[in-house]
Amino acid sequence: MRAFVYLRQSLDRAGTSAAVDRQREDCLKLCAERGWEVAHVYVDNDVSASSRKPRPQYVKMLTAIESGDAEVLVAWHVDRLTRKITDLEHLIELAQATGLRISTVTGDLDL
Repeated sequence: MRAFVYLRQSLDRAGTSAAVDRQREDCLKLCAERGWEVAHVYVDNDVSASSRKPRPQYVKMLTAIESGDAEVLVAWHVDRLTRKITDLEHLIELAQATGLRISTVTGDLDL
């Protein structure tokens, strides 16, 4: 299965991307354990998921999902994907329409 990995940290005060690096390590490990091919890693560092500030990599990822470029989406936790209910509803609808599975290091979403 082709997987997209999405990484996000809302506030990177030190500018080190340490949290994103930890997320990447854990997400890639999950993909390896499940035998998924990582097609792309999308990173929005120092970008809040609850503000109106755009998340360019998240938007690119959604477009690629709509095109059928991945069968599974991996994140460290669902709150790395979004903190807005409306955005989560959109993601779930997209997953249901495309057959996308959503898995996180902390647990899978059963859609």
